[in-house]
Amino acid sequence: MAQSSTPSTSSKRKLTDREPSGLIFDGVVMSVKKLKLAPTLHNPPLKEKVDNALKNATEEFPNGYVYCHQCRKRRDAKVTISCTAVYMVGKKERSCKASYCKTCLLKKYGEEIARVSRSTYNCPKCRDVCMCHTCRKAKGLEPLRKKLSSTNPGDETDAKSKHSEPKAFKEPAKSTSKTKETASAATKAPVQPVVKPPKVLPVLNWERVPSSLNEDEANDRILIREFMFRFGDYLDPVIGKGHSEELEFFGGRANKQADNSGVTVWVGEMTIKSLVVGLLGLFAAHRDAEATKLIKNTLKEMRSAGANLNKLWSLLSALRDDVAKITTSESSSCLTFPNPSPPPPNAAPARSLRNVKTSDDALHVAQSSQMIPVLLALINLALHTSSIRDEIDQGLKDNKDVTKDAKEATRLENERWEEVKKTMESPPDAKQKNTAKDKERVAENKIKRATHKDNMTRIENALRIVSSSFSPRFITLGTDLDGRVYYALSPGVAEREAALEFLNVASSSRPMKMKKKARLLNEEERQEMREWSWFVAVWGEKSRETTSGDRSKRMDLDDEDEVESGPHWWGFWDIQEINKLAEWVSIKSGLSDDEQAGDTPSAASSVSSSKATNKAEPKVEQLKRLVHGLKDYATLLEWRVKEDKYTSFTTSKKA
Repeated sequence: MAQSSTPSTSSKRKLTDREPSGLIFDGVVMSVKKLKLAPTLHNPPLKEKVDNALKNATEEFPNGYVYCHQCRKRRDAKVTISCTAVYMVGKKERSCKASYCKTCLLKKYGEEIARVSRSTYNCPKCRDVCMCHTCRKAKGLEPLRKKLSSTNPGDETDAKSKHSEPKAFKEPAKSTSKTKETASAATKAPVQPVVKPPKVLPVLNWERVPSSLNEDEANDRILIREFMFRFGDYLDPVIGKGHSEELEFFGGRANKQADNSGVTVWVGEMTIKSLVVGLLGLFAAHRDAEATKLIKNTLKEMRSAGANLNKLWSLLSALRDDVAKITTSESSSCLTFPNPSPPPPNAAPARSLRNVKTSDDALHVAQSSQMIPVLLALINLALHTSSIRDEIDQGLKDNKDVTKDAKEATRLENERWEEVKKTMESPPDAKQKNTAKDKERVAENKIKRATHKDNMTRIENALRIVSSSFSPRFITLGTDLDGRVYYALSPGVAEREAALEFLNVASSSRPMKMKKKARLLNEEERQEMREWSWFVAVWGEKSRETTSGDRSKRMDLDDEDEVESGPHWWGFWDIQEINKLAEWVSIKSGLSDDEQAGDTPSAASSVSSSKATNKAEPKVEQLKRLVHGLKDYATLLEWRVKEDKYTSFTTSKKA
């Protein structure tokens, strides 16, 4: 019996151990094998998240874990729900893989996971109401702050999501992307601009320029200086280098106590004579025969008269009367100019007039500044001559030639740098990186790179200095919102000649040596602010704005109100102070806030909108040019004060 029962027992299998291949209903075996149905929108393929999640089951998550799309944390698979939406991407179906945990659905969207159908569930991401930082960032919105807690799930943001009904799932069509874009655009909220705290104005060091000139008097001296620097080589005879350098000193070369005495000092008598003789020599070549003869006779007498302003003026006055007798007012040979300005009451007496026959009512020229109206009139006549007009046209061509030289110098420097880079060794291995030989090689390579960078800077700055020689007229840097006018004069003749020679040397393939030296001022000389081409001059009232904590400075400004009242000349000679001045103008005008906020309206935009109220206010573009002009001048001045700005280039080129 035992033997007969063994095969029957082994052959029998329990029903529970068999595979569920079929079931018997009324004697008919029904197969329960699942049919592979094509996924549709109404019957999407259900993902068995729990069964699949068992593969990553751990002690903490025995049912497996799923990452929540909202909080980005691991959650138990049984307390999460996955989206069943299917989208058509081209000809292929793509299912949404987003899953949300029970806590996030309840707190963020007001949905209970027990009441949500797991078979046909459209997640907040597919409904375009997802509040996670990734989805909001994709829409260009700021991430929501964490306002909710476990005890206080109610909030304005959640209240909106609680009342929002889930949208019905629509069948995919060709315009699916357009529909999603329209829905996302409709749900976008207006972005609130981030208001940044205003920048603090830097405290400027307002230093008085040692000059009692007003704005018009300084402008007259600037005009004479720029004309002589621009067209001095075309006068007959040419203006000497010493006389040109003297035009740099608007208040006199060595008269440091002139301002205290109230006397406005300018250039010497020999410089005035040189300017007048040069201009008359230019007129002699552009007048008719009779006028030319009178001018030449006057020039002979002037050369033998010496440095006497009264004698010089008497000869000019006689020449004006003689030319007026032989010409008409409409004639091109007419030579008209006003009388010198009257001498100041505290001016020193004029020189002895033993050889000059004058009446008691004759005008005495005691100072060189009295001849400024005469020189301005002669310069105006010179600008209408054919020689000066031709030079203006030729200056445009010469500027192009200088630019070509700068490009050629840049090309040669780049070629030299390519050859130098070939000799530079490749970076060493990590094992050999800390050796003494390697450190020395790295230091040499740094020097070579710095040399190349300095050479490119020299070419650029030299071109900027030379280009100022071809400018047809002088213009200021600009005017700020308070009406202050900013002046930055071009470099002098010596610097222009040295820069031009440098470009010729740099653009030549042959090794050459510079002969001319640029004029250089030390820090003490620049601090005196006697030469106006070495500092930024500002005409206007001193700003009384200081930081809130600087009470001592504010009290000092109040004490100086009586002394500093009214417009004066202020100078900024230090490079750091000039950069601070540019920042001060930018912040005060609202340009810095406008750059940070982008299209957000600021103080700068209000300037252009206030045309009707104040037409004299500068526009935004003019303020930007003023700020950039101050920064560029500071960069150029930093290079001009270097002693080896040209010598090191010739040395490196020979090497």
